[in-house]
Amino acid sequence: MKNKSAAVAALLSFIFPGLGHLYLGRRRQALVFALPAMLLAVVIGLALLVGVDGVLANLITPSGSLTALILILLAGGWRGVAVLDVVMIVRRRTRLRIPAAIFAGVLLALVVVSHGAGAYVSYTVYEAGSKIFTAAGPDDQPGATSGATPGATPDASGSAPEESDDYQV
Repeated sequence: MKNKSAAVAALLSFIFPGLGHLYLGRRRQALVFALPAMLLAVVIGLALLVGVDGVLANLITPSGSLTALILILLAGGWRGVAVLDVVMIVRRRTRLRIPAAIFAGVLLALVVVSHGAGAYVSYTVYEAGSKIFTAAGPDDQPGATSGATPGATPDASGSAPEESDDYQV
C-alpha cells in the first residue's frame, strides 16, 4: 500500500462505500462496505422499475416517508463510517497529511449536510402525511351529532363550528 493517498481513498468511499477500501487493496473490507449499499441500490432500482408513480405515492404516506427517513440516516452513517475507515487505515500505515485530513473532514461534512437535508425533507413529508392521512375523519369522531354539518365537530358547549379539516393542527 505504498504511496496510497488518504484523500483519494476518502473521495472514493464518499462516492460509493467500499471503493476507497478497494483502492487501498482491502478487498474483503470493500465487499463488506459495498454490499449493503449495493443491496439498497438494487431494491430502490427494482421498486422504480415496477413504477415510479407507486414509489412516489408511497413516499408521501407516513410509513413510506418514515422508512425513507430511516434509510437516509442509515446510508449517511454508512458512508461516513466508510470515509473514516479508509482515512484511519492510511493513518495507521503512513503519516496522515494535514490537507488529506482536512479534505476528509470536508467530505464528512458533506455527508452530514446532504443526508441531513434529505432526512429533514423526509421528516417534513412524514409530518404532513400524518396530518393528511388520519385514521378517522371528522364524521367518525365520538360525540358528533347526526344533524351536524358534514365536517363539523361540536365544541365543549355542544354547538358545532361551521367547518373543520380532516386533520388535526
